[in-house]
Amino acid sequence: MNRRQCLAFVGLLAAAACDRTSSGPFAGDEYAAMHADQIIEGIQQVMTVDGVRRAILVADTAYIFEDSARAELRTVHVKFFDAAGNQDAELTSRSGTLNIRTEAMTARDNVILRLREGNRIIQTSELHFDPERDLIWSDSATTLNQDGTVAHGDGFRSDSRLRNLEIVNPRGRVPGVRFDL
Repeated sequence: MNRRQCLAFVGLLAAAACDRTSSGPFAGDEYAAMHADQIIEGIQQVMTVDGVRRAILVADTAYIFEDSARAELRTVHVKFFDAAGNQDAELTSRSGTLNIRTEAMTARDNVILRLREGNRIIQTSELHFDPERDLIWSDSATTLNQDGTVAHGDGFRSDSRLRNLEIVNPRGRVPGVRFDL
């Protein structure tokens, strides 16, 4: 095959590869209705504060909207680390929103936050994390489990290290504690 025939053959292969009429959109029909600027399957985001790793976010799918620096996430898993680099908490949720510029995040749908210190588990339908303000909070019904003790509330507020955790309108039963008024 001479040079001219080789170039013609490569051109035909390229044209056939670019023909979308027979095979439909490359990404598949499930993405055709999405108005996101980018769709990424299998995303990992490392969040840092002053150059120190504070969290690793992993999601099955991210829908990126560049005009708002927003990413809508599906099947979210976040590991949080202390200043020494030790994992101190883990969060899972079905969905979430990440502000790409500020790394502020909202986790939604079956949110479970497991804290290593004190063996605590916080469950809520929506949880907000703002690293710039050093806050984690929820304005939704919240359940706190800690070593067999269960407390319910209308939400919670805490610093990002969950050292100063406050349940909003707490209700529940604490074994061995009694209040006489």
